Amino acid sequence: MAEKRTYRPSWIDHLLNWVDSLPFPPAVFFILLYVLCVLGMNVPLWLEGAYPPGQFVTAFFFDATWLPFVTGFIYLMNGTAESAIASFRPMLDVSDVEFDEIAYRFRTLPRVPILIFSLLGLAVGISESAARHYVFAQPGMPTFSEITWYIFNNSAFIFLPVWFYFAFRQLVQVNRLFGMVKKVNLFDLQQLYGLTSVTLVVGSFFLALANLNYVIEVFGGTASLTNEETVNIYLINVGVALLMVILPLYGIHNKINREKRNVLSELGQQVESLRNDLQADVSGRKFENIQGLERSLTALFNLRGQVQAIPAWPWQPGSLRNFLSAIGLPLFIWLMQRVLSQYF
Repeated sequence: MAEKRTYRPSWIDHLLNWVDSLPFPPAVFFILLYVLCVLGMNVPLWLEGAYPPGQFVTAFFFDATWLPFVTGFIYLMNGTAESAIASFRPMLDVSDVEFDEIAYRFRTLPRVPILIFSLLGLAVGISESAARHYVFAQPGMPTFSEITWYIFNNSAFIFLPVWFYFAFRQLVQVNRLFGMVKKVNLFDLQQLYGLTSVTLVVGSFFLALANLNYVIEVFGGTASLTNEETVNIYLINVGVALLMVILPLYGIHNKINREKRNVLSELGQQVESLRNDLQADVSGRKFENIQGLERSLTALFNLRGQVQAIPAWPWQPGSLRNFLSAIGLPLFIWLMQRVLSQYF
């Protein structure tokens, strides 16, 4: 199977494998990464005497979130992709060799594009560093604390383009994999939920990005935008999140709807046939068959109701509700702020 590999894994894949190999849970690694970023921004200030030792700059707690935030979502996306493609295997009518290649492409990032996007992110990070003002900057050459702040604050830019490439690549593949499904079993949609979770992770990233930006701008003491601009950015991210969740599922949504129509049509024909038999027996006064026909009709009507109730979107029960709740909460907080500001 090695000869079928059309590309080698990226440095991101090696990094994620290294995180998995650590003797503690991945969540601990990302927590430690956040702590490292916080200390990496504050300790140099203590050493230079620019800030009292042991006293932290409040804004740095928010600046330090970006690197663990983006890398953590990349790790989450990778893990979701692995479990999703494994659960989707029964839906694909392909050989084991073909599926192995499909799974490899789904969970492994190609080396060259990731390198290009990483360098692009590095260039953006350097440009951003030049544009941003360090609050403790001194005239002349940059201080050690200024350099470390730029490193820890802007290193997330290396990973951000990687995330967008990863997300776009996953959504395209989700749409393609759903297109390979030849037959949908309305009474066993569980195997479709795995790929749906991939789109939800992508959408959740945009929601989390919007919420994090909202918190930093409103509560972090680092506001650079007006409230209206912050809300507008939030709404744009929400719109993108909804598109990322819905668009890749539209093809399988149509397949489910088509299968529902076929099953309902078949049930309708069976109901019509039984109705004709029932009317014929009533006309012929063959009352011994009527009770059985009535039970059969009742069963078909119940089955029709169950088919009609099957959701046409392959989401886990409750997952969409939770996703929409994450959208509404910040808007509710913003509205409450606006209302309270009118009276206090």
